[in-house]
Amino acid sequence: MQTFAKAAHKPLVALETAEAQVSLLTGKTQAEEDELIDSALQDLNSSTGQAELTKLAAMWGNSDLAKLNSYRDWCQCERTPTETRQIKAMLDDRNLLMAEKIEHLHESGQSVFVAVGALHMSGPMGLPALLQKAGYSVQTVLPAAAPL
Repeated sequence: MQTFAKAAHKPLVALETAEAQVSLLTGKTQAEEDELIDSALQDLNSSTGQAELTKLAAMWGNSDLAKLNSYRDWCQCERTPTETRQIKAMLDDRNLLMAEKIEHLHESGQSVFVAVGALHMSGPMGLPALLQKAGYSVQTVLPAAAPL
């Protein structure tokens, strides 16, 4: 995105800081942080975790919004209260802040192109849904499905 913006002589604006992203990856307490790290490592080392990542990549590659919208139904990412809080912070809470930033950019009269991860675009707390609730007309434009 940075290369594209530079070549097109367009400004590039971050929706959040690197510090904010890093703070989401740590728990509120050492015990919570340990739990999140242990859970993530177990998932990455398990065949189930690897299958979920493959499934997610395929959904993204195939522009399958219906399945992406049901991510929380199949992700096995909210097995504990800590994981549920983490997913809420990583997706819902961030989406609210990013939607506010996008609204602010629009209100300043700027033409806006937004690039975010696929899970920020899906579900009732996804950016398109939040911006529609705020009164914006949102049109989803999907690329043709491509093999990964």
